[in-house]
Amino acid sequence: MQFDNVGLLRAGDWNPGDPGYDSLALWHQRGTELDLRIPWAMAGVSDPSSHQALIPLGQFRATSVTIPGIGVTIAASGAPALQAGTVRWQDWQALRYSERIKPGASALRQAFGAVSTPVRQAPEP
Repeated sequence: MQFDNVGLLRAGDWNPGDPGYDSLALWHQRGTELDLRIPWAMAGVSDPSSHQALIPLGQFRATSVTIPGIGVTIAASGAPALQAGTVRWQDWQALRYSERIKPGASALRQAFGAVSTPVRQAPEP
């Protein structure tokens, strides 16, 4: 069993063609540009479509509040924190997405094909 530190922001490239590719990476930097990809729940957002953030109340209770955006602060060990700004977004009602087949999909398909032989049932008497 593998446990991950969910607070760790893993670095890596998001382009499958690059040598530093990591599908689990949450950030990467090119020159002076820093790109982040943080799951909404990790940022404390319970419903991003309507700007709802989760507020824990303790003892398995919580509420939510409407927020205008998410403040971003960048800090590195030994350096002062930098207020980078606020991420804002529009409300939405429909989700846009695009699919990308991962590199291991064909190997998995072949493995399932190798062990999956149709079972023929005997005719009933």
